[in-house]
Amino acid sequence: MVSASKEISLIDISPFTDPKSSNNAALRADVVKQVKQSCLTHGFFQILGHGVPSDLISSVFSLSKRFFSLPIEDKNTVSLTKAVPKGNSNRGFEIIGAQTLEKGTQPDLKEGFNIGHEIPLDHEYVRQGKFGHGPNQWPDEEKLSLQGFRKDLLDYHRRITELSAIVMRILALSLDLEEDYFDGFCKEPEVAAIKLLHYPPHPVNAADDLRGAGAHTDFGAITFLLQDSLGGLEVLDPHSKTWISVSPVPNAYVVNLGDAMQRWTNDRYISNVHRVFNRSGKERYSIPFFYDGNLDFPIEPIATCVAEGEKARYERTTMEEMLNQRFGQAYKSNAEK
Repeated sequence: MVSASKEISLIDISPFTDPKSSNNAALRADVVKQVKQSCLTHGFFQILGHGVPSDLISSVFSLSKRFFSLPIEDKNTVSLTKAVPKGNSNRGFEIIGAQTLEKGTQPDLKEGFNIGHEIPLDHEYVRQGKFGHGPNQWPDEEKLSLQGFRKDLLDYHRRITELSAIVMRILALSLDLEEDYFDGFCKEPEVAAIKLLHYPPHPVNAADDLRGAGAHTDFGAITFLLQDSLGGLEVLDPHSKTWISVSPVPNAYVVNLGDAMQRWTNDRYISNVHRVFNRSGKERYSIPFFYDGNLDFPIEPIATCVAEGEKARYERTTMEEMLNQRFGQAYKSNAEK
């Protein structure tokens, strides 16, 4: 059963992004309160007032559509299989069915294109083989009529990375921590990644185990999602166990917590299950940004989130260890075929 999206809050975070209202303590406190309530209930909320220019958002959507409209042989020139270092940098194009996010279902009915920070091959972390480190792959803009692809995607990446650090500060305040508590996590977030996504229309007579994106939780800290006007994102209500359809709001980001945030908060905040079905009958496009932060930052329950007499529910780990495990699970079944 799928219900309306009214339960997913829409929050104006401009008191944290707009200098004109950033000194208003009451407005900032109200934002923190709304974010906290959303994290305790669904682990999802939408934000406006984020400061990312609407013309840049429009350009990235347009470039995404142009890229995915290319013949498969052109998209394969930047295939993930050609990424350097192979199998580790996670940069480039992935074909439909490359991922299976929900165990026991068919491969996901979507194709994607991943980029992150520009990281040269001689970077120390590339030489060490750290997860997600390596050069981006870029299509030939002149040959494929993709002028501005690299410039606008890197500009967008920079701006959304800056926004992520702001939202991490709001989350720190929502947990009654110092505002800069996660600043170390936000230092050198080279694995933070944009993923352009294209979902073909869901087949009318599809098998029950076919999804656009299977039910899953996100692997890292927080995700920022741009939806087009078609919708398709569904969030599991943890109380009623029904699916909530998240209706698109123009230029708003859907923000959700990942597994790292649930671990930090000892399950107080929810890394919630979500999925995608493109039932619109049209081509659907979305742009998630996965903010996974510093790979070496410790992921363990924060002391203030463990009540007196309560036990920490998770052992200490790092973001890199979590990402290696989850990505291995999502891609393993298809790699073996």
